Amino acid sequence: MSGDVSVSSPPVQDFPSLVLQLQTILNAGNENKNSQRVGVLVFRHSDRPDEHNDETHITEDGKIRIEKYKGILTSHGLDIDSDFVFSSPVIRCVQTAARMASIDESKVQKVRWVQGSPWNRPNEDEDAACRVKWEDMKSKLGWSESRRDWLAGGDAAEGLRDARASGKINFDSIFTNVLQPLALKQAREKTSSVNTAQSVKSENETHTIAVCCTHDICILGLATNFQSSDIFIPFLGGLFICFDFNSENVSLIANNGEE
Repeated sequence: MSGDVSVSSPPVQDFPSLVLQLQTILNAGNENKNSQRVGVLVFRHSDRPDEHNDETHITEDGKIRIEKYKGILTSHGLDIDSDFVFSSPVIRCVQTAARMASIDESKVQKVRWVQGSPWNRPNEDEDAACRVKWEDMKSKLGWSESRRDWLAGGDAAEGLRDARASGKINFDSIFTNVLQPLALKQAREKTSSVNTAQSVKSENETHTIAVCCTHDICILGLATNFQSSDIFIPFLGGLFICFDFNSENVSLIANNGEE
């Protein structure tokens, strides 16, 4: 399946701004009756303590933020498909994704292809030497300058895992593992619907989306794929990616049962 991509502009935004723009982009897709638009929200986990590791849970403030932002999502006609809830395996991401989608944590699809960072590429194990170099870089340059140099591929970041390469892997993984299967599922549901009124596009219809919860550093790497220069992402901030698939092609795949 091929199609056009739409990305939040600017790519990295806070959650409320992201949702408002995503609703507008998805509604605009209704104008083209020959295509099917699907989208995924890629966001950072919710609040956690300043001192943290992979076992650190989100805070009470983080839980409150999720409930508040869930309301924003619903009020803008966006529903999360419980079959398309993805997360970094790190517990605070799993907790955030599960709460945002109102599902049990066991139902969150924990994937390593959203764990790219200066010390590893997505799906790779941590490189101890790269991790030491990154920590040393942060101590010398500071957090913001280290991020900026890593994202730009500067001299100080030489030897670290390339941000643009990681971002491309993230993008390809999201396309293959999230957007294509979501488009296929929606096409099959549309084809099998006996109530044709359910298939008619309207200006203010509810849109079913996928979500992927990860870490700020991973989202920054992904954003380089869209020429982003941001170096900071708030809790639950991130970006969205939408694709327009040709309806005839999607329906053909759905009818033939092809993956």
